[in-house]
Amino acid sequence: MRLLPLVALLLLAVAPVYAQAPPDAGGIVWPDLPTEGFLAGRPATTDDVAAGRAQFALAGGGFANPIDIDIPQYALLRREDGTHVPGIVLQAEEAQGLSVAAFRALGGDSVEVVLVDELTLLGRRRPR
Repeated sequence: MRLLPLVALLLLAVAPVYAQAPPDAGGIVWPDLPTEGFLAGRPATTDDVAAGRAQFALAGGGFANPIDIDIPQYALLRREDGTHVPGIVLQAEEAQGLSVAAFRALGGDSVEVVLVDELTLLGRRRPR
């Protein structure tokens, strides 16, 4: 399995923390999208991570590409147990066929790096 070593090498500045699904998923209160603390349009560098503009850097940004989606935007993260966690995508990049995103669950300050395929992107308009 070539992806596992690749993932280990690519994710240089990541501290994944796993958020819990909110107890009342039917009554989600979606906040405004953030005005800082995200990166779009170019690959992140370790300097971006240190400055708080990015959540991760894929191999220092040397060969990664930004994914062409709106950043930031609302999203739902699908967990392995079938639950969906509402949150906000703060960054999305691709390198060597691996597409990852920085996702912050609602109500939390921690960010985790997830596969883009695990996200249902909801756009920049506040979901209803």
